[in-house]
Amino acid sequence: ASQNVTTQSRKYAEKSQLWKLVGNKESFQLVNKGSGHYAYYDGSRVKCRASADTNGFTIEKTTNTNYAGKYEIAWNGAEGQNYRYFNQWGGTGAGKEIGLWQAADVNNILYLIAEGDVQPNEFCVGTKGLRPSDIHDFSLWYDVPATATGVSDTWMEYALPMGNGQIGATIRGGVLKDDIQFNEKTLWSGTATNSGNQGYFQNFGSILVKDKSGTFSAAESDGKPIEAYNRFLDIIDGVAGVNFQSPDHQTSFHRRYFASATDKVFVAHYEADGTEPLVLNISYAPDGQISAGSVTYQAEEDGTASATFSGKMQIISYNTRFKVTTDGSIDVSGEGINVSGATWTDIVMAAATDYDTSKSSFVSGASAADIAATVTSRINDAVGKGYATLLSDHKTAHSTFMNRVDLQLGGSSTMTTEDLIKFYNASEQNKTSSDGLFLEALYFQYGRYFTIGANLDTSIHAPSNLQGIWNDRSNTSFWHCDIHADINVQMNYWPADPTNLSEMHLP
Repeated sequence: ASQNVTTQSRKYAEKSQLWKLVGNKESFQLVNKGSGHYAYYDGSRVKCRASADTNGFTIEKTTNTNYAGKYEIAWNGAEGQNYRYFNQWGGTGAGKEIGLWQAADVNNILYLIAEGDVQPNEFCVGTKGLRPSDIHDFSLWYDVPATATGVSDTWMEYALPMGNGQIGATIRGGVLKDDIQFNEKTLWSGTATNSGNQGYFQNFGSILVKDKSGTFSAAESDGKPIEAYNRFLDIIDGVAGVNFQSPDHQTSFHRRYFASATDKVFVAHYEADGTEPLVLNISYAPDGQISAGSVTYQAEEDGTASATFSGKMQIISYNTRFKVTTDGSIDVSGEGINVSGATWTDIVMAAATDYDTSKSSFVSGASAADIAATVTSRINDAVGKGYATLLSDHKTAHSTFMNRVDLQLGGSSTMTTEDLIKFYNASEQNKTSSDGLFLEALYFQYGRYFTIGANLDTSIHAPSNLQGIWNDRSNTSFWHCDIHADINVQMNYWPADPTNLSEMHLP
């Protein structure tokens, strides 16, 4: 009682996040399902208590045209006044208090979701895993999926980036849904001549890998949690991974990801070792701002399956494709590619555009069929090499550059990366400890890792943009996620020469 009502990231089957509107749309009370308390406005913030708000609330459709059909809640105690609408104070995201503001503000907008329609972000997480023993000291690692952290922007705060200089990908380590968001360095929406329509570096979309096994559940009461979970990014080898176990600890699941400059592909590898097989649905989710055509899923004669989509923006045309190989059963539906009864499954993805700096138009003139053929050829060549060879070749190419410089300031650390950062910031003394000095060395190597990941494929004649080659939003990215031809381009390449990565800033 008398506590502030705050915004929170959605948690499946959490009664304290469910509210009932009791009354009619002109006068109702907000009643919390978990506590039975009422929401009320105390003159400063929306809080909760055992008794109803004296004035009650009204719900109205917003007049903000960007959110047509959505709602706002108004406090009836301020009827006739401007400042009476529920508003997230201090910005958006989890942990924000609710105050009152003027109508139609973007932070007022309310979506109504029925209890039965609430979908989980992640399966229930049980025991946390230890630091993987097979990764280098210079690695980032965590013991929960990004999708279970409760933050409002998992991509910005917890996604693990990887790149080959052409394809960038980010890994959040979800088990219920593994959302592999990806970019291509030359996927740009603008034109070559119109400075008033300069465009944006685009989000290509995602590969979605959903667990359909029934082994895990999002509800704690079901007793089917993810066990012994960890995820990591080994910045020396340029490999990300996820490890976890079944609820009975009888099956170990392993996932590995890398973006290979040697083969110009991104690879995701899934394994199940034990009594439970892999049961997966794999699909493409194109970004909504890149004028993408429909996704085509196709079963191949060799027992594999593939997915592809393509499109054209103002001047840039593009294509992407992935192929799925597995030792299990495979079939294709309108929902994607379905794998069952497998102990391993590989996804090999390639993407390309017709961007060409040697042409005055900045496009090569290649037809859509030509671009598709380039992508298909890269995938077929990579699949023909096999996962083990792809991984070995990639590690060699990436680690050759990373291993040119070794900075040792103080030992290593077994803390998760998140705990290590909290420890470092907790006191001045911690900063000079062995763990604190290791974090500084890790940051140094992480900067080198980004330089390599954004530039390793030197056949792509374009500098890194403001976010390297990683961007999860298309037409709302910061400063267009563009190439700022000022100090920003120089800043992107400051690590190159001083840390023995001169090849990374060659055209």
